[in-house]
Amino acid sequence: MMRRLTRSHVPMAVAVVCVAGCGTPGLTTTADPSYYDPEPGSLHLDPSGLYNFGRLSPFGDAAMGEVRVYAEGDEPVELADLYLDDSTSLAFEIVSDIRLPLVLQPGDDAIVKLSFAPYAVGEYFGRFVVVGVNDHDERSLDLELSGRGCEDLDEDARCDP
Repeated sequence: MMRRLTRSHVPMAVAVVCVAGCGTPGLTTTADPSYYDPEPGSLHLDPSGLYNFGRLSPFGDAAMGEVRVYAEGDEPVELADLYLDDSTSLAFEIVSDIRLPLVLQPGDDAIVKLSFAPYAVGEYFGRFVVVGVNDHDERSLDLELSGRGCEDLDEDARCDP
């Protein structure tokens, strides 16, 4: 079924035609090469997502781990804070002594050392949080932490099979 255009449809039809086909024939637009819009700086974590310390005897030494915090983009980023959130088990600890705030230029990084020392058999969980600030906003990054205290009946600092 074909509909006939009435006077009330004309502005809509003209607008659609102009959006789809208006312009100067032969005119090509390109980005101005002298214009540069820098990407705001941002922080990233390596590893990201989950850091698993694995199985460890409650009678052994703490397991050590490293998290790389690095800056990307075209502008510096301030590493404003880093902490273990309130839900984190006391088996996890930040052992790095990083003076904050720390300004990271694009490509710079900081290594944060974490430890895991289970105090009993069982699963342990936590969350490591990094707060970055640039000229545009403040952003938090989370890294989930996990580890397991294993059975060690003879207390030789090795997990029983």
